[in-house]
Amino acid sequence: MADHVTLWHAAAYLNLAFLFAWAIALLAVTIVVARTRPMLGAVSGLLGLVSVLGIAFHWAFYYLPLASLAQEDDRDMAAHAAATYGDDVLLVVALLMFLVGTLLAVLTAGFGLWRAHALPWWSAIGLVVWLGYVFAGPEARLAALVNLVLLLPFVGV
Repeated sequence: MADHVTLWHAAAYLNLAFLFAWAIALLAVTIVVARTRPMLGAVSGLLGLVSVLGIAFHWAFYYLPLASLAQEDDRDMAAHAAATYGDDVLLVVALLMFLVGTLLAVLTAGFGLWRAHALPWWSAIGLVVWLGYVFAGPEARLAALVNLVLLLPFVGV
């Protein structure tokens, strides 16, 4: 990463753009669900907010410190600082908001869209495959494309 700080910054900006797009998408889902299922829309919206905050924490605690540490001249000191980083309770809460909040937001959004009759029944197949892939899939560039393709049934909203 230290040899490609510019790419790291580009990835951080892409992640920030994703954060805004995710917030708008979850707001749209909440509006669609709340029209016919107000309580489910409120729960979906609240979990969506937790997810967006978790992703914002991830962005702030992951991209920003590592980018600043990568610019240090003393790489041994920067590596030591990065290795000791993460013993804070706030980081644990942020990680839980990022992982659990996002998973629950996707599940409640899918369930809410189904209960609001905004999604066809067969879209659940894509959600189940996506969930399986999230838990068992590799962390690679191809995995990101597969994740996007598996969410195509939600485009029909």
